[in-house]
Amino acid sequence: MSLPPDPLMQAFLARARAAGTLDIEPDSLERARAAAESLRRWQAAPEAVDAVETLAIPTADGATLTARLYRPANSGAGPLPLAVFAHGGGWTRGTLDLYDAPARALANAGRCLLLVPAYRLAPEHRFPTPLLDVVAAAEWATAHADALGADPARLALAGDSAGGNLAAAACLWLRDHGGPAIRRQLLIYPATDCRFDTESYARYADGYLLTRDAMRACWRMYLPDDDSAASPYASPLRGKLRGLPAAAIIVAGLDPLRDDGLNYAAALAAAGVPAETILLPNLPHASLHLDGAVPAARAVIDHAGQALRQALTLSDQEPS
Repeated sequence: MSLPPDPLMQAFLARARAAGTLDIEPDSLERARAAAESLRRWQAAPEAVDAVETLAIPTADGATLTARLYRPANSGAGPLPLAVFAHGGGWTRGTLDLYDAPARALANAGRCLLLVPAYRLAPEHRFPTPLLDVVAAAEWATAHADALGADPARLALAGDSAGGNLAAAACLWLRDHGGPAIRRQLLIYPATDCRFDTESYARYADGYLLTRDAMRACWRMYLPDDDSAASPYASPLRGKLRGLPAAAIIVAGLDPLRDDGLNYAAALAAAGVPAETILLPNLPHASLHLDGAVPAARAVIDHAGQALRQALTLSDQEPS
């Protein structure tokens, strides 16, 4: 049964439309990146955590990625579970500063270490470089678990939007190439297929923060050629999914990517992979950044944190 629209979210969307801050299709990459950073004005105040550490992660091709490691508040002694989080931004945008407040909240809600790598962005670095950067972060974190205070047996891959795509694809890559075992994949309104013919792409093409045209532009900048769209490491929905880690997929109802998430959850289940779908019907894309403007958007963090706690705790008796 569908729920009535959240009045505060509807009012927020109406204000944003009137102000011209929705349906952004900038005429330059610089403007697009600046527009993404403007999401910070809608975030809740950053939460206190025990520590934030800046790290350097080497990649296979000789680059070095900057990353931030968030230790949750009141973390106590002993190794903690770890989630590697790939940020969103259409593979072309997003910074560690933009994701600082969401990362703090997610580390606290998940009671886990959260490692956020600044993977290299398209179009300067097209597929598969951003994916391989996320893979490198997961492999590095596993190899350095003792130094990080992490338990390598309790590792999750997570991400939102394009970062959800990278997290899903990294799970495929690590399975196929003998990488470290992943306990859980947490995908927040992920892009899972380079197609634009779903019902949600038609219904929410304009007016809900993310547009269909913007997604077309992002895919064009991410993929080096048309043939790359068919790769399961670019479009995970087209992959062979058996043997992947269990998934929790958070889907925003007012989102052109709604069906990307729902379809991926159904495909995982059909392949025998446990897949929990959490549909938040009254939220648009990018709600991870809207909790300072609309209280209902906090549900993204709450559900994501619960999924991590349930998947990564040592004991089933630990309260969630």
